[in-house]
Amino acid sequence: MAQVYLKAGDGKEPVAVEIRTLAADGATRFSVQTPGTSEEIDYVERGEARWLCIHGRVLPFRAVRQGDCVEVWLAGRSYRLGIESKQARRGAAGGGAASHADEIIAPMPGTILKIQRQAGEPFAAHEPLIIMESMKMEMALSAPAPGRVAEVLCTAGELVPMGRVLLKLERLEPTDAA
Repeated sequence: MAQVYLKAGDGKEPVAVEIRTLAADGATRFSVQTPGTSEEIDYVERGEARWLCIHGRVLPFRAVRQGDCVEVWLAGRSYRLGIESKQARRGAAGGGAASHADEIIAPMPGTILKIQRQAGEPFAAHEPLIIMESMKMEMALSAPAPGRVAEVLCTAGELVPMGRVLLKLERLEPTDAA
């Protein structure tokens, strides 16, 4: 059994989620429990295709972990969930530095529309670095902390799958900012 704390971007407290793996024919079955709910979910993977079966509905699914977040694409919608460990929850009262991601990863399949920074260029926290389109929606991808682009691994107009590394980043040390 694994227990994780997931937090959506709505400002609410993280929810404890217990995940148990159960046996199932041709699929992996999970029992997902949150306070007040319990669901059994089947996960099916065949080649590149992945699905979740929830309440008899088969839904296309992808998930990519990026630092302390997981980007989930489920049935055409994307969700960004924060992951907190038990240690982080215990130390939350004392504050602490947020982790700095060293990559920008495609949160869903889509087309790269624009690359805002090239290799060697610095950027500010939350500044758009990549503009991509997926399902007729444009989204700006950014990093949670300032840094410098170390490597660009995509091109404008390129169709990329979910989970593809688009940029490699490096931290800016306080002395680098001057």
